[in-house]
Amino acid sequence: MTSPRFILYTRVSTQAQDQNNSHPTQLAALRMYAEKKNADIVDIIRETASGGTYLGRPGIRTALELLENDEADVLACYDFSRYSRDSKHQLAMLERVEAIGKRIEFTTLELSRDENGELTPEGHLIFGVMGSFADHHRRKIKADTTRGLRHAAESGRQPRRKPPHGFHIVTRADVLAGRYAADLAGKYLIVEPAASLVREIFALRAGGASVHGIARKLNERGEPTPQKAKLWSVATLMGILENEAYIGRAGYGKRRRIKDESRLERGLKTDFSVRNGGNKEIPIQCPRIIDEATWNAVAALEGAPLGDRVPRYLLSSLLRCPACNGPMNGVPHKRSAYGYAGRGRRPKGAEPGWRNERIIKHYYRCREAHAYSTTGLPKTCRHCAIYEANPLDLRVLASLRQLLETPHLLEAQFQVQERKELPRIGELKHQLSALAEEEGVLIEGQMRLIRAGAESGVYDEQLVKLSRTRRIIRTELEALEKSNRSTPQSNRHARQLLEDVGAYFDAPDILEPQSEAMLAVRAALRVLLERIEFDPAADTLKLIFRV
Repeated sequence: MTSPRFILYTRVSTQAQDQNNSHPTQLAALRMYAEKKNADIVDIIRETASGGTYLGRPGIRTALELLENDEADVLACYDFSRYSRDSKHQLAMLERVEAIGKRIEFTTLELSRDENGELTPEGHLIFGVMGSFADHHRRKIKADTTRGLRHAAESGRQPRRKPPHGFHIVTRADVLAGRYAADLAGKYLIVEPAASLVREIFALRAGGASVHGIARKLNERGEPTPQKAKLWSVATLMGILENEAYIGRAGYGKRRRIKDESRLERGLKTDFSVRNGGNKEIPIQCPRIIDEATWNAVAALEGAPLGDRVPRYLLSSLLRCPACNGPMNGVPHKRSAYGYAGRGRRPKGAEPGWRNERIIKHYYRCREAHAYSTTGLPKTCRHCAIYEANPLDLRVLASLRQLLETPHLLEAQFQVQERKELPRIGELKHQLSALAEEEGVLIEGQMRLIRAGAESGVYDEQLVKLSRTRRIIRTELEALEKSNRSTPQSNRHARQLLEDVGAYFDAPDILEPQSEAMLAVRAALRVLLERIEFDPAADTLKLIFRV
């Protein structure tokens, strides 16, 4: 009889718990459990994430994918609370595992199973009861915490930990360290020079400066950001300009946090906040940094443009710089309608006021080569050449028209991309094989120490690093294999997108920035193409497809 293949999964909710040796204690118990079951350990997954999430936990998702790929038979957790604290997620993961004939086991809970290893009705009952206890514990902690925070706010103390830029909220640690008196706990204190910077931001905006211009000015001066980010952004500045705490109207409960794990599929964070309605907001007094007149002047600009937006062009971000392979953006450029002709005298046929006549031409340029103008950071690319937009746009559209009229060229393009990716796929598979051999040696040495009653922490660290490396390699391999599958369905998808683009080929405004035809074609191209490689020396354009 073959030994079952185990995945050992440990989880803590916070970084503080991670530093309290929770992972090693869970892992030690799991190793003893695997040895008792005479199991082979195929992977070790350590995760720091909330037990109330499912899709937002990459570790548990990796474990489930390993089970579905038949690389393991059992997902072993220390106890039910480490598995999940949400009853819906518990059942969803259990159904997903049982559907493929795999198991979930716990070191502290033995579930009743039949001769085939499947949960009996009694086993399902115990699973549901223990899951309900874990879910109740999570909800109870949340309710108690919320009640305590609201009580502190009603007492005039701000319970939040992150103060707005320019303020400091006195914490319990500050009081215990003797930095502030006990009656100042939870109170707002103005902090300089951050408060002076906030006054400057409001003054600039009230004076008509754009938010983009303010961000560029702060980045050029190297001013530190509130969250220690590298650059000031529009979102950071808007968070300051819309915060009523700066005019003495702080509060708790202004916003409530919502968790939506479906947002992960769109590349967004699972948590977001919305404004609370009704009387849930608790006002808290705080000192003013901004006077009422300045606040009203900034508030009057609500809905005004945040700054000059770069027009959207057909190939922006798709076209790649020939020097650094970074994205190229479209930019307008004004020049004299007569160029340098007739310098110092009136050109033939020119109307009065000819010196002021301007025409706008459109170009593509490397975003990194011109980064200083918008971020204040040094240039990371020295390729400062610009290329006229219309000829490049027309060449790309001509290539797409040719592919649409001759379908066999599209299939040939896919085959060329596949041949380039095959060597890398073989290299990654070889790396995975080498890691598997190394892991076997480490596990054998670790089990000898465990049987001898010795400390095996050195092996734990090495196995965790190896597991992380393997997940990185496997992720890249899966992405390459997925993109390498040129199926009839992917060809049909690409052809359908080309037909969508072809419907606009003859539109008169297809090259006009922000025209309806241009935006429709651009939307299709962003799905169809991964990038467009441009070589000005050879005067070539190369289309790299996504599908």
